[in-house]
Amino acid sequence: MGVFYDPNIRLLSVRWIRLSAWCYDDLRASFWRLYWDADPGAFIRYGRQRVDLEPGRIVLIPPGMVIVQRLAAPMARHFSVHFLVDAPFDRMAPRLYTFPAEEVFFRPILAFPLDRLDALRDDVTMSLAIRGMILCLLACIPMHDIVQRKLPVRLMESMRHVEANLRSGISNREIAERMGVSVNVMMREYREELSLSPQEFLRQKRIERACLLLHDPARSIKQIADETGFCDRYHFSRVFKAIQGLSPLQYRQRHGL
Repeated sequence: MGVFYDPNIRLLSVRWIRLSAWCYDDLRASFWRLYWDADPGAFIRYGRQRVDLEPGRIVLIPPGMVIVQRLAAPMARHFSVHFLVDAPFDRMAPRLYTFPAEEVFFRPILAFPLDRLDALRDDVTMSLAIRGMILCLLACIPMHDIVQRKLPVRLMESMRHVEANLRSGISNREIAERMGVSVNVMMREYREELSLSPQEFLRQKRIERACLLLHDPARSIKQIADETGFCDRYHFSRVFKAIQGLSPLQYRQRHGL
């Protein structure tokens, strides 16, 4: 008997807040973002594509996109979800996806008090409703927008091994030995398939992991640096800023974490 596909949705943060300042350029994230505003006045832009946030529209933003966010009105009630989804939704064509905002999705949200993250986090019904909404929206994305490029099996296994060793790190020689090829062949395969060297891939995955850990307010920058394999918070901050374009602290502030 076949197994049905499970996207394995993981909610990182859910916010229902009152926006009074929302002016960010070059905002990048390694996770999906869902935006819905109960009041007009805000917009997001990716390249030449601009989408106004308004009560009748939901916006989904795939991982890796660099967007501009603006609030032109004095205030707007803003609902957002940061979440992760398994393949094939981890590789998407870069574009802003918009959907009609069905009243059934947001009726329970409007009943919640603003700026009460604890109430949203602890409500089981709300968590299930948000996951159901995300499932419905993902099902509406055209299949041709989902990047389904097949990588060599040994490279995929190597990538998983690298990701399993983010904290300790792994040398090029160790990666090549595990793949059963020479260092030169391994380096060429990474470059051809991923456009990254193995160590660049390692750094990228460390920063992606750090972005997820930054959602936990109980973790300090120093703890996150240690958990992602950096020698200290200063080295971590330099690499993070080089890849994300802002410091870990600024990242937390811009995403309201």
